[in-house]
Amino acid sequence: MRDYPFPAFNPFADTLRRYVKVNNDTRLFIPMRIALEREDGAISSFELYSPPPGSSETKQFLPCLERIVKFLLWQKGGFRITVGGPKEYAAYLSDIYSDSGARKFDADFMARIYQHPFEVLSSTYDSAPLSDESSVQMGGNNDGCRVGIDLGGSSRTACAMQDGKVIFTETLHWNPTPESDPQYHISALKESIRRAAAHLPRLDAVGISSAGVYIGNRVRIGSIYRGVSIEDFTAHITDMYPDLSKELGVPVLVANDGEVTALSGTISDNLYPVLGLALGSALGGGYVNREGKIPGWLDELEFVPLDMAENAPCAEWSGDKGTSVDYLSQQAAVRLGEILGIPLDPTLPMGARFRSIQNLMDTGDSKAMMIFMEMGRFLAGAVRCYDLFYDLDNIILMGGVIGGTGGEVMLATAKQTLKIDEPKLLDRINLLLPSEEMRKTGQAMAAATLPKIRRS
Repeated sequence: MRDYPFPAFNPFADTLRRYVKVNNDTRLFIPMRIALEREDGAISSFELYSPPPGSSETKQFLPCLERIVKFLLWQKGGFRITVGGPKEYAAYLSDIYSDSGARKFDADFMARIYQHPFEVLSSTYDSAPLSDESSVQMGGNNDGCRVGIDLGGSSRTACAMQDGKVIFTETLHWNPTPESDPQYHISALKESIRRAAAHLPRLDAVGISSAGVYIGNRVRIGSIYRGVSIEDFTAHITDMYPDLSKELGVPVLVANDGEVTALSGTISDNLYPVLGLALGSALGGGYVNREGKIPGWLDELEFVPLDMAENAPCAEWSGDKGTSVDYLSQQAAVRLGEILGIPLDPTLPMGARFRSIQNLMDTGDSKAMMIFMEMGRFLAGAVRCYDLFYDLDNIILMGGVIGGTGGEVMLATAKQTLKIDEPKLLDRINLLLPSEEMRKTGQAMAAATLPKIRRS
């Protein structure tokens, strides 16, 4: 019997494991390779095992295959998927990712990110491309006078650093998602930079952490810009960071908030490999490999599948069921609060509703406690899923959702759940919750170290 009045949670890992682990009875399974192509010919491939088309297990396998590919697409990124295996499975995926298919949102998103038509190709297993990737060193620059900005969906945090020492931090609440005027976003960013830079003798560099996809320091997509039309986005948002660099006369470099979260772990504790999870208005992800480098993947983990339950919630942006954003973000906490009957004003921004739950948690409210305990169970399920796609030793948690006592309850519940469900995983992977100060300002601090200072 469940302790809490929440819908059933069916972690994706329970169904997936059968197809991504080598099965002893190889007569029943066919090797498959899924290859994803990104910019500059980068290839990421993934090995799995499928039942023969038309077998008794095909009906169970097809939805799982769709979830595997969905996960890979948002983890690695790509505009072209090559399915190395039975052509029937390639046709199935091609139909799903067509203009009339269930994953049209994902296909259109990838086409926009990589500026290339999205396509699904069929090949034999042996002909499917193998991984061919490169990784880059990022961050860790502490010299000079720097400003770091963490642009979240409900707040933006700024810090000023001089020769590696933080001398000023500030968090301002805002609600950028519905704003259609691109100048609103640009002006707010400039204001935070100006307020932080006022505490420095000069400004040498600016680093930005923000949810979204950034290629060549240009904005390809970002959840906080959802209210901006495509035309205005292209004209004003896409090149906002190169334009700001020219205006300020210093390097300005932006990175995904999840990457910056992972980077903060390597900077403070020299941890890698590490998966960074930024739990805020949405869910950011970033990965640093065993060489201490970032492999250039997409890592937009808010869109990756997590829950296979029939009644899984449907994401407001993508329209897909059971994706991570509805389990590890402010949206998750508010959804659970509504289930419990906590009075939350629906006219308020998501961040304000979440802060109401945090305030209840600070008073010891039992319903707020239930929310963070349930999100701890979600976190445990996410760890089990993510471990099947990443080479993991460490997971570092940042963002407003895991701030305060709520984050501590989440972490404790996640560890207790893993201890019961999969104790070997808990022995192998460190779940890390930074200090309260680092949880509040760590992303801005790590972002400040992103750019190298120009030397004349």
